[in-house]
Amino acid sequence: MQTAQPREIVIAKGGTYIYELVICTGVWQNSGTTANVTLSIKGEDEETEPFPLCGKDSSGVLFARGSIHGFTLITDKPFGSLTELTFTHDNSGENPSWFLEDTIIKDRQTEEKWIFPANRWLAVDKEDEQLEVVLLCESKANPVRFADHVRSLAPRKLTDSHLWFSVIGKRSSSTFTRVQRASCCISLLFSAMIANAMFYNTAGESDGTIHIGPFKFSWRQVVIGVQSGLIVAPVNILIVLIFRSSKPGTKRKQTYESHQETEHLVEEQRRETGFVLPHFCIYIGWSLCIATTLSAAAFTLFYSLMWGKELSEQWLASILTSLVQDIFFLQPMKVMQAAIAISFALIMRKEKNKASSKDKESCDAFDDISILRNDDPWRLRMQYELQKIRDYKKKVNKLSGMARDVVLHLLFMFLMAIVCYGNKNIHRFLMSNTLRQPFGKLDSVSMSDKSLLAM
Repeated sequence: MQTAQPREIVIAKGGTYIYELVICTGVWQNSGTTANVTLSIKGEDEETEPFPLCGKDSSGVLFARGSIHGFTLITDKPFGSLTELTFTHDNSGENPSWFLEDTIIKDRQTEEKWIFPANRWLAVDKEDEQLEVVLLCESKANPVRFADHVRSLAPRKLTDSHLWFSVIGKRSSSTFTRVQRASCCISLLFSAMIANAMFYNTAGESDGTIHIGPFKFSWRQVVIGVQSGLIVAPVNILIVLIFRSSKPGTKRKQTYESHQETEHLVEEQRRETGFVLPHFCIYIGWSLCIATTLSAAAFTLFYSLMWGKELSEQWLASILTSLVQDIFFLQPMKVMQAAIAISFALIMRKEKNKASSKDKESCDAFDDISILRNDDPWRLRMQYELQKIRDYKKKVNKLSGMARDVVLHLLFMFLMAIVCYGNKNIHRFLMSNTLRQPFGKLDSVSMSDKSLLAM
């Protein structure tokens, strides 16, 4: 995992007062932004003009999906107790949409910390379609709502805890790398292969099989697949636990000097659970993973030499059952708590959405009136350009949804055709043909043959 050095932003030249800033980006699809982000800080004593956090000349990738970035802010005097943060971006780049989770600011001199939860999109085609947001500090007077807390925590749990999906959707700040996750998936696959192979020592075809393409499924094969998945689960859970709980390496030691405190604050946000195992345990995890994979592959090869076509097809079907069980049942059980919390949060948000819909309409009307009354031509032009972008994005999203529905419908029809026509037996044709042959000459009978009618 590569970690970018915290960036230094000089708000006031010659200043010596330092704040540490950490910004967390969401893990939803397209949550990262390529736009230029600006921030303004408001405190009880002072406030700043909007200053850029990144620009076109910035090196590296900022605000990527699932990222946690640190900044060192240098000013000439303290702001006092912080009350508001204002984020905005210019909607530039290929993917300007941005899901901002939360922001943490720490006063290095007084060690005081402020948390500003956001959990919202800054995009022209999502939520309220705004590119600017004002965040209030979390406090007793302004507590974080349960739904917002779940909205922030649940995606990270879903994308990080599910072993198979996290290979692609892993957040960039996680120390459990994609190589380690993919290796655990391979180990799980080979373990399922050898566990299923041990149940197929005797030949014979199962009764009541259902053909789905090249696979044959029966109740016996499904039971074997489920049993094999449960047998290999403990070993693979142990390997994943070792990788996830081991401390990261210390090879990439860097001297951050003035950024060292900021880096510590970033690391606190990165690791949701503390590391309980030393770094060398990673090598133990790799040894278990490689040993499990190689030994399972060798024994599976020996078993397959004794099989024929029939047993091989049954074995493949059982492996598929084991994988489906792990992907859609065992792995989601790890994030079941987050799913339950999401359901509660959605129930709680229904009333809020009903109450806020009327407020949003009135606010939209007020914004339209304020825009018309504004004599600034640049502002009017920007509003016009943003509206064009919103309309275009809506059309693109609608077209993408229609294309997705068409593809899913065709896939469903294809699978249905495989199931329906794959289970037809050749004896059906022979039976129908036999029934037609005794009465094949009925067309030669005419109504004029009275003797035949008399009979």
